[in-house]
Amino acid sequence: MSYTYMFRPAVESDLQAITDIYNASVIAGGSTADLTPRSLDQRRTWVESHQPPYGVFVVEASTTESGDAAGSGGEAGNGVGSEGIASKVVVDSGDDTGATPSVAEDRGGMDDDANPEDSTDSEEGTGDGTEVVGFGALSVFYDRAGYDGVTDLAYYIDTDWQGRGAGTFLLEQLLDEARARHMRKACGIIFADNAGSIALMNRFGFTRFGLMPAAATDSTGTMRDMSYWYLDL
Repeated sequence: MSYTYMFRPAVESDLQAITDIYNASVIAGGSTADLTPRSLDQRRTWVESHQPPYGVFVVEASTTESGDAAGSGGEAGNGVGSEGIASKVVVDSGDDTGATPSVAEDRGGMDDDANPEDSTDSEEGTGDGTEVVGFGALSVFYDRAGYDGVTDLAYYIDTDWQGRGAGTFLLEQLLDEARARHMRKACGIIFADNAGSIALMNRFGFTRFGLMPAAATDSTGTMRDMSYWYLDL
C-alpha cells in the first residue's frame, strides 16, 4: 500500500485532531508530563501562542488511489504563513521506530503528543481518504532574547500511523522549516526510555547533552528520567 504525506501549517479545523492526538498520549503515558487530558480551548491557546518564527504544523495522509496529496493547505490562524507545504509518497515499509512518538517534553505548558481515533480533515483542500495523522511544533526554547534562534522541537503521531514513516517525514520537515526560518539550533526534551524518539534523534544527528534522573512522572504515575538533545542547524 502507498500513501502520500503532506506537511503544512495547522489551521483552525485541525484543533480537534491535535487535541485528540495529544490526549491519547497523555492517557497512554510515556511521552508527556501532563497528567490529565487537555481541553480543546487549552490546545487552541497553545497553538495561538506560536507566533512567527515559531509555528504548529500537521501531517495529512492521503490514501486515495492516485496517491496524490489532496489539496494544498492554507495559512494558519496563529499567523504562521503558507511556507513549509511539502508532500511525499510513501510505500508502507514500516520505517519508523514504532515506539512512543513524542520528540519533546513539556516546556512551560507548551508540549505535544500523539494518537486520535477521531482525526479530522483539515479546513482547506482536503478530500476523501485524507486525514490528519500527526502534528508537530517549533516552540520557544527559553523566553529571553539571547535564546532567539533556538527552538524547542516536538511532534506526535496517531498510533494507527506509527511505523509507517510519518514520524520520520514530520521530523525531517520540521527541521527544514526551522532552517527556512533562520533558526540556529533545535532541541528535544525526551523521556529517556522513549526508544522510538531517541532512535530518531540519533538518525537525524542530534547530540545528547544532558540527563536528569527521576525528572517527572506521567499519567500512569511512573517516574521517568529526562534526556536533552540538540542539533546545530
